[in-house]
Amino acid sequence: NGINIPNGSSTTSLTNHTDFGNVNVAASFQRVFTIENLGTAPLNFSSEFISGPDASEFSFFALPSSPLNGSGANTYSIQFNPSSPGIKNATVFIPNDDSDENPYSFAISGTGTVPSPEINVRGNGNTILNNSTTFNANNNTFFGSVALSTPVVKTYTVENLGTATLTIGNPVISGAAASDYSITTNPSLIIGPSSTTSFSVTFSSATLGDRDATISFSTDDSDENPYRFDIRTTVVALPTPNLVYVGKVVTYSPSPFFMKATSNSTGAINYQIINGGCATIDANSGEVTTLCEGTVTIEATQAATTNFSGNTKSVNLIILKATSNLSLTSRG
Repeated sequence: NGINIPNGSSTTSLTNHTDFGNVNVAASFQRVFTIENLGTAPLNFSSEFISGPDASEFSFFALPSSPLNGSGANTYSIQFNPSSPGIKNATVFIPNDDSDENPYSFAISGTGTVPSPEINVRGNGNTILNNSTTFNANNNTFFGSVALSTPVVKTYTVENLGTATLTIGNPVISGAAASDYSITTNPSLIIGPSSTTSFSVTFSSATLGDRDATISFSTDDSDENPYRFDIRTTVVALPTPNLVYVGKVVTYSPSPFFMKATSNSTGAINYQIINGGCATIDANSGEVTTLCEGTVTIEATQAATTNFSGNTKSVNLIILKATSNLSLTSRG
């Protein structure tokens, strides 16, 4: 790895590649090393060997060529092939004709591992610890403060950080407010190494206050089965908007006019005639056309928003009979 390995070194490191890291049992992994001749005469070496308690777990995969000319360099590979779990230690020996470094030796090590799944769950990109009982909007365990009967959807990602296939069960929801939540998208139940799947949960409730529940599902992770975490949504009553709608007294005319409400909310306002047949009104614009003399009741309904509830107001439109413009002309 471009880093010097001192002769006689008895410690190993991932940095200089003398530690081969974690390798699955029955799998293999190779490290490449470089021999340098810093002198001016050819360097001869041969009969390289590996010794130590776990020498059989390591082998030369590619031997360097000899001799090595002055100021030259050559590479060779050592393979780690663990036959059982655990840390494996050995020492590499390279006999050579360097007068004060013969043989050149250094320790090597590696860890045999058994392939196994390793589960992790994220919400909003952040980890949710198994058995978590805290609520946080950053990882989707807190759905937020929402209005009555307003649906909210949160998505969770299941990761397999391990080296073997992870098998999970479909998520289930339990707890005091379990009926307010539902699984609306199920995850894949088989997750390969370094792969993910996701599921979604929808909340909606007609009950005010903190609505708590628990999500759980089975796994074949040896130390995280089942995987469970608590969730919460706070249901609040939204303020009623100040919807102002004023009635009118008009004289019948074929010309239309607008009769619109005002509000401190941005929710859409729709209009309808709820009593009387002497006028029509456009549901969206509030444009009124009078048809005859009489009284008409008009209702303005404003939709709820994230900040206000909905509201409705009704007013009367009184339509008076038009006075005819009669003129008399004398004739002599």
